[in-house]
Amino acid sequence: MILIGNALEELKKIDSNSVDCIITSPPYYYSRNYGSECEILWDGDKRCKHIWDKYNFCTKCGGWYGQLGLEPDVDLYVKHLADIFDQCMRVLKNTGNVFLNIGDTYANSLRRNLSFHNSSLISDSHTDRKNGGPIPIYRFKKHKHWVKPKQLLLVPYRLAIQMQSRGWIIRDMIVWSKKVYDVKQKRQIGSGMPESAMDRLSKSYEVVIHAVKSERYYFKKPKTNPLHIKSKNSKNLTNKNNHTNHNTNQEKVSISKLIEASPINSKYIKSESISLSASYAARRILKFRNPDNSFIELYEEAVNNVNGFLKRKLKQSGLSLRELSLITGISKGTLCHFFRTDLTGAAIPSWEAWEIIKPVLDLPEYEEIVKDEYKKAVLVISPLAYVGNVWFVNPERINVAHFSIMPQRLVEALLEMGCPEEGVVLDPFLGSGTVALVAERIGRKWIGIEITEKYVQITEERLKAQRENLMLNNKNSQ
Repeated sequence: MILIGNALEELKKIDSNSVDCIITSPPYYYSRNYGSECEILWDGDKRCKHIWDKYNFCTKCGGWYGQLGLEPDVDLYVKHLADIFDQCMRVLKNTGNVFLNIGDTYANSLRRNLSFHNSSLISDSHTDRKNGGPIPIYRFKKHKHWVKPKQLLLVPYRLAIQMQSRGWIIRDMIVWSKKVYDVKQKRQIGSGMPESAMDRLSKSYEVVIHAVKSERYYFKKPKTNPLHIKSKNSKNLTNKNNHTNHNTNQEKVSISKLIEASPINSKYIKSESISLSASYAARRILKFRNPDNSFIELYEEAVNNVNGFLKRKLKQSGLSLRELSLITGISKGTLCHFFRTDLTGAAIPSWEAWEIIKPVLDLPEYEEIVKDEYKKAVLVISPLAYVGNVWFVNPERINVAHFSIMPQRLVEALLEMGCPEEGVVLDPFLGSGTVALVAERIGRKWIGIEITEKYVQITEERLKAQRENLMLNNKNSQ
């Protein structure tokens, strides 16, 4: 469902506590001009006979007229966004999540953008706008002592602090990395917009604010998959059916080939993977808490049946722990506990860890080997508990509009993490409809708010194309 209008007003039409998740990306500060239909009166009296100053403020009622994102003061922009998210808090369930993608900007960028914003607005043939508004001449108000040339305005963090002051719990600041620089290899991975600045690094990330209403909320940790690394001189370590090739005549893949085949060097993989060492003191406490030794017997049984089995499967595969670490993305320090059979160092992999290792070592189903009572006796390690908040996702573009959008992969990961199945996701700044597109594809209900009719049309066209492709695929599969 698409509601056409400005977010502040349209949100009032949505029932309280009716939305499971909010994923959105509002207009960035002084990024672009979206046209006169996006201009509204903020914080003013619509009945007032306005007299406007050069910054588009009414000298009588104090209201400001213009587009969200083109305010003369960065704090006013943050206030307007926070006002909108006050309404978002009302419609969001107590168990809901907000994922707010917002970019930053520099003070000197505002000057360069002024001519673009003003020229497109001055060319409008109207002498007056809706709500009695003027034809705005957007100017950045330089009254703050800290707003100096080349200053980074820290917009995401100002907004996060403002949201905190209004009752939100800020759980995380997820970094959406578009480009990664490998210092050792002196090369870049990924892509990003080129910049002309010669006295600083180019911007290669944006922030996704994760906010919630209450301490208890829905959250599902993202999944991780094994790396299927293919070297130039050897076959893929896993075949098409994701089962390890146990041919004894097969050439053993060396570490150097794994490193060569990897899109990033092994040291980077190691630093980004999961590391967890066993606590000997903690194990001694567990070991002696049952005086009758029943716990020790169960511990020994679990270690022999689970860790002993895994140790045999690893030996059959012909892989070393280091090679298995490179393939799965789980650090060697964590993996080693799954293959130890001594009582002071053994640990059982969680179901998630088992699923990652399963196709590489050709393991059976988790429940066939790991009994529930084993989990009570031996420490269970889950690598998913350590999924980081820096996500590498390449930017996307669409043919119908020449601007960057939230990548579908990023939206899908956020939806699966913060919105239950059959849940409702809201995007108060729908834009070209990426959130709606992904939500419909993975089985979530959605509500979108968009003020610009052009982007509503783009969203409808993208949804129509996706539905037609889905019908065609279903027809071909029958």
